[in-house]
Order: sequence, then C-alpha cells, then structure tokens
Amino acid sequence: MTQPPLPAPGARWRDIAPARLLPDGDTAVGFARHVYARVPGPYALGGQFAGVPGAIYITPSGPELTTTLWLRHGDELDLNDPRDRDLRFAVAGPADRVTAETPRWEAIVNDALAAFRADAPAARAWTAFLGPDPAQGALRSHDLIWSDQLETPVTVGPLALSSPDAWVHTIEPSPHDRTLLYTVAFRPLQVSGSTVSFTGPGAAEAAAVQLDLLCQLLTLATGRVWTHWRTPEVLEHPDAADELADAWLRRASRLPHLPGRLPEPQALELPGWLPAAWDRLTAGTSASTTAAEALTAFDSAVGLLTSGRPSDAGARFQAVLEGFSRRARTAKERKEQALAHVASRLAALPGQRAEDFTDVAAAIAMTGRRDGTVHRGARYGSERRRNMPVRMLSINGDEAHTYEQRVETLHRLCQALLLEELAGIPVDPAPLLQRHQDLNDGVVIW
Repeated sequence: MTQPPLPAPGARWRDIAPARLLPDGDTAVGFARHVYARVPGPYALGGQFAGVPGAIYITPSGPELTTTLWLRHGDELDLNDPRDRDLRFAVAGPADRVTAETPRWEAIVNDALAAFRADAPAARAWTAFLGPDPAQGALRSHDLIWSDQLETPVTVGPLALSSPDAWVHTIEPSPHDRTLLYTVAFRPLQVSGSTVSFTGPGAAEAAAVQLDLLCQLLTLATGRVWTHWRTPEVLEHPDAADELADAWLRRASRLPHLPGRLPEPQALELPGWLPAAWDRLTAGTSASTTAAEALTAFDSAVGLLTSGRPSDAGARFQAVLEGFSRRARTAKERKEQALAHVASRLAALPGQRAEDFTDVAAAIAMTGRRDGTVHRGARYGSERRRNMPVRMLSINGDEAHTYEQRVETLHRLCQALLLEELAGIPVDPAPLLQRHQDLNDGVVIW
C-alpha cells in the first residue's frame, strides 16, 4: 500500500470533539463510520503510518476531493500525553489543494459529528463460559477436577450466571513427565450479559472487561483461579444464546481423555456479598478505582502463585497491600502506610497496639524480597529449579519451599484484607499469626 501524503510540518490539527465524547475505540469507530458515509466517491482507508501514530486517514479517489483527511487522538506536540485524548483532524496534500479543500473536509467532519451525537448505540446481548484456569495445575501430578455447579441462576451486577448440565474436559502435560497427561474436567459456568455499543467488536471488548472483573471476584470468593473458556460471543438474535451454548458444550464434552468415573455434581455456593462488591468496584469513584486495582493485583498474584512463579506473585501481593495506602505521595510512604494497615489488622485483641505488630507485618509482607524481584529479577522459590517437582530436605530445610509457604501466608493476608474491604468480613489475625510463627519455628507445611 502506498503511503498517503502526511500533514505538513507545523500543520494545524483542528479540534473535532473532546475525549469525553469519544472515550474508547468503539465510540471512535462509531463516529468514523459517519465520516466515511459522507466522503464522496470511493476512497482508500488506513492508518498507523510512521509519523502519525494512532491515526487513520481517508483518501478519496474521485475528483471532488483530492487531498487526504487524517483523524487522530491527542495533541500534535505530545502524542503520548495521556491527558490529551481530544479528537482532531488535519488535511494533507499539495498546499493549494489543502487550502481549497479544508472547508469541505471541515463540513464533512462537523456533519458527521452532528449525526454521531444524534446516533444511539445498540444493546447487544452476549454469552460466554468460565471455568478453572488450567495454569493452576502446572505444578500438579494429578487431575484437576471441579464438580460443583450452581443449583439456581445467580445475578452479579449486569451478568446472569448459570450452570449447564454438562462436563467440559481437556488434558494438560504433567510437570513430572510432559509425555504424560492429566485431566482438567469441570462443570462450566455460563455467563450472559448485554452491553451498549456501536459495533460488535466494541460489545465483545466491553463484555470481556466485565468477565475479567467477574473472574477476579470469583477467584477472591472461592480461593480458586477462574478464567474464560469461551470468549464473549455477541449474539445476532436473542435465541442464539441457547444455540451457541448447545453447540459449544457438545464439542467441549467430546474432548479427549475424560476419566472413566467423575464425581457427582456438588453445589457451587457463591457468597451473597458479590453483587454489592460489583457495585462498589464499578461505582466510578476514586475509592472504587483503588479497590479495583488492588483486586486486579490480587488476581494476578494468585495466578502467578498457582502457576509456579512465587517470587513474581510475592511482588504482586505487595501491590495489593500498597493499594490500601490511599494518601501516600511517595513509594516510601506507600510501604509505610501499607505496613501500618497490616499491623492494625493483626492487632485485633483488646489491649493490643498496632505499633507492636509492625515488625511482624514487615516479616509477613517480605518487602525486601519484593524489591529484589522487582528491581533485580531475583527469584527465591522453586523458579530457580524451573519449577520441576524435585525436593530435598536437609538440616538446612528447603529454603525455596519455605519461601513459597511464606508467599502463601501473604496470599491469605491479602485475601483477608480484600474480603474486609469488599465484603465487610473482619480480618481474623489468629491463623495468619499462627502460620507465620510455625514457619519461623521450622514446622514443615506442605
């Protein structure tokens, strides 16, 4: 493809609309379609050329317009400035033609903007399927089987959750011998929702964002790592959900290596606080954003831990703790406030003072190890033996295994703090302190 003419150096990029009117790719495409509809004759379309990053161009091939229209977000002086996402346009071509045709292009853009403002995005239904993240079996030597399912549908925010009467199963290589296989089998969770968008891909992207939050909440609530097994499918008509589900389940239930005997289904009981937690996380306030970031860090950390990357997981868990440092201005203040918050939750009995638990909080958080991983790439767990399931206990113990158990303590602490934040469940420090003491005393925890 021949590169079209670029705007002349110093060319004026004219304002079209503020960022709040076109906050994402879906709305930008919705607006651009109105522009395309008003360009006379056939035209060439493209973008992302060197010199104009994050832009698209329109070059008509008819005689009415001979110049190229460029559209982009951001200021021409600093395209990477996240504070400036206003939409602008410029015209490129011979100087005399640019001068002559810019008013016509401006009229096209303004007419398209008026039509876009009057346009309404459509509600688009979608459906998807969730289940266990297979990566959490990366250290397993046995099958990963979830037999629980919802007995009745559940609503969380705008999402409807239900359990089809079917098994999904597949196989994964064993970490002991990758020519051997273990089974991943589960009762899938079907999630249905509806998003408002101008395009099908925009609806799918919005649905994926909602599914991500739901998976994070399910991981927090159940202690198991959830992920998508079927990405959101935007439905062409309402009845398509059943058709798609039936077709997907027929195929998914025919995957290889299903064990000869599977357990009877058990009830999947989701806690009643999930809808309120969803509402809080999506409220759009500063506090909700902070809580959502902490939950995202927790979800990422659990995924790293269960897939055999405890050092990286420890660093992410530290990010969860620092997420509670909402008034901190520096990295040092964030760490100090995070430890103070942890210490205040460990001092739960009458007469106990938070300052007496500062050292214990620091020991559980392992801030120094986190800094080693983040700044030097240091690894303290079984990563240094590439997570191969080999161990040797001696008079010195197994430092890698002990570190992983300390990360597990940090995991439980972060889970407790988030459950307090999102579900109002008070932190019980006793099991955390006991586990920490057991590790200090050399008690082997498997």
